[in-house]
Amino acid sequence: MTTAFETLNPDARRAGMLSGANSVMLNLTPVRYRRLYSIYPDKAYAQTAVSSQIRETISLLKSLGRAPTDLGMGSNNGPK
Repeated sequence: MTTAFETLNPDARRAGMLSGANSVMLNLTPVRYRRLYSIYPDKAYAQTAVSSQIRETISLLKSLGRAPTDLGMGSNNGPK
């Protein structure tokens, strides 16, 4: 799922996961540079820190009875 869906509907991540999505795309660009990479107006999470996005996503997955299997942070199982 991309952040574009969440720009259209704040509940899109939940709806997507319930509809079969099996991955989530977070906005990893440092906040101070995001304005330089704006590809459409009012992009979701434009001012949200990466750490907050990770916490919110893990919380959502847990609320759906799911768990992250790869946080993309190396070979360890979880953030440092």
